[in-house]
This record gives sequence, C-alpha cells and structure tokens, in this order.
Amino acid sequence: MLAAQPPAPPVRVCVPVCVRRASELADAVARAAQAGDIVELRLDCLDEGERAAARAQLGALLAARTRPFILTFRPDTEGGHSALRDDERRSFRRRLTFEHEGETHAPDFADIELDFDDERQIDEVSKTCGVLLSHHDFAGVPEDLE
Repeated sequence: MLAAQPPAPPVRVCVPVCVRRASELADAVARAAQAGDIVELRLDCLDEGERAAARAQLGALLAARTRPFILTFRPDTEGGHSALRDDERRSFRRRLTFEHEGETHAPDFADIELDFDDERQIDEVSKTCGVLLSHHDFAGVPEDLE
C-alpha cells in the first residue's frame, strides 16, 4: 500500500510591473492583477524623474488592490534597473506607508536585498509589512545555499 502524500502547496504566480512612467502604473497594475496572484511593483524601473509622481499614486493603488502587493526598489548591482544610492534605498524603506482618502495603506511585502546589511532598518520595515530578503548571485549557484 502506498503512503498518502501531503497535498502540494498552491502555486502562486507573481507578476512584476516594470514601467518607466508613473502614468503607466495604474493600467499595468490592473493587468498584472488579472494575470497573477501577486503583483510586484518594481519602483526601480521608473525613470528617476517619475518617482515622486509614482509615490503620489501608491496610496490609491494599494487601497484598490485585489492581490497581495510587493514593493521593490532594487539597485542595478542586485539586478535592478537603476543605479540607486544607499541613501535612496534607506529613504524608500523609511516611507512604506501611503495615504489615500484619509486612510494609510502599506504594501503586503517589501523586497529588501541582503547586501543592505542594516538589521535595525529591516526590523522597522517588518513593523509595516512583510519583508522579503533577496540576494541575486550573477556568478552562478553556490554549492551550499545555506
């Protein structure tokens, strides 16, 4: 007799939103939410001059979300699309709540790279939303992932 196998965990599809202009965000987020289970908003894809306009939209986008939301602000050294300075990354992580119609909204998760070794700030982010710690090894797969 074969032993019963535990049920497989559900497969979840994360759809990244990577647009250059803030005016493209709402439509891109809506399409991503239709296609996947999780929406990852890649703020590092935005042109530098578009970031303030995008930030102004985040409260409304988060308030209207129908899927879990991940905010990512990744430097080019970690596979991102912008040469971000550490002070820009710190500023992003200090301001993960967004206002819309008198209510405060936060993403479900923030993606933080392991190269950013500031445990105190990671602890602060975790008070606002879930934290995804990521590392991107472009040289290959390490023999011992642990």
